[in-house]
Amino acid sequence: MNSLEQHLRAKSLNEIDSMNALQDAGIISDLCVFACDVAECDCTAAIAFLTFRGMSEKQQEMPLEK
Repeated sequence: MNSLEQHLRAKSLNEIDSMNALQDAGIISDLCVFACDVAECDCTAAIAFLTFRGMSEKQQEMPLEK
């Protein structure tokens, strides 16, 4: 598990919404579909972006598992 995955879980952020925001901002490649696809060397920038942008629990909800 990389640090981005850990951050998303710790902050209860929606993975899909977070990945879309990171791709839209050009922080990560469009080829990265899931947080586990992001190289560890890019995780710090991704986490900084999500933190700066204020991707909080109020803005995103964890999807319910079926």
